[in-house]
Amino acid sequence: KDGTPAAQPMKHDADVNGAVFSKYDSLILTWSRDKTARLWDIRVDADFPKDHLSLLVEVVTGTKMDDMGNVMALNQEEWQGRKKRYSSIAEKHLRTCKYKDANIYVRQKQFWEGKKESSATESTGSAEKK
Repeated sequence: KDGTPAAQPMKHDADVNGAVFSKYDSLILTWSRDKTARLWDIRVDADFPKDHLSLLVEVVTGTKMDDMGNVMALNQEEWQGRKKRYSSIAEKHLRTCKYKDANIYVRQKQFWEGKKESSATESTGSAEKK
């Protein structure tokens, strides 16, 4: 592990103003006070436990949404706590997952562990618009 990222992290340089899912839930569009919009690839793992989808989105995007629909960035401690909880749930799910090619946890885990594998590099990233 040399510390080189396998892919770009999913983040903005300022507060996130909003986020929307694509029609088929394979992409998330976020926009930020840093005057950027980013398009995140989140291919569908259709059998991931539905009651944990919001946790998955929080960990992958580094944001949280309040009851009013306002999107805010997670601080490092919040993200680490959610990542730990999500990792536990995702590891259990991986044992029976029918959509491993679309499993976000597999791709993110490679990035978190600093592994350089083509599938992680190709499938995790963003498109930026300024």
